[in-house]
Amino acid sequence: MSVLASLTALFEVSIRSNWDNRALSDYGGSSYTFRDVGARILAIHEIFRQNGINKGDKVALLGKNSSNWGIIYIATVTYGAVIVPILPDFKPADITLYSEPLRLLSDVRRGFHFQGPGYSADALSESCLQDTG
Repeated sequence: MSVLASLTALFEVSIRSNWDNRALSDYGGSSYTFRDVGARILAIHEIFRQNGINKGDKVALLGKNSSNWGIIYIATVTYGAVIVPILPDFKPADITLYSEPLRLLSDVRRGFHFQGPGYSADALSESCLQDTG
């Protein structure tokens, strides 16, 4: 079994075994059960498929530390893409320089913005990632 398959299996078992338990919380904000996290991961996988992201493609992740950041990270890794975290402290010009050849996911409050070569869309909108609880 590959490392990716092992990691993905670990997340699957954890989500199924703890379905109604709290998985992630933001300080003073939202909390997500394992069910919520699993639903969001599947939604992100579907967005990747719809936008032509393949296993091994690089996906940049820009955002502050939050539950959504963690969910995107897990979704990207379990999809088989390569996650490239970008610190939100970088200057805009530096972010453009580092992310230009990558597809970029930025954590914008509760929603997400997705862009890549030749397209830009609020693909991971609140309608796709609405609370599942």
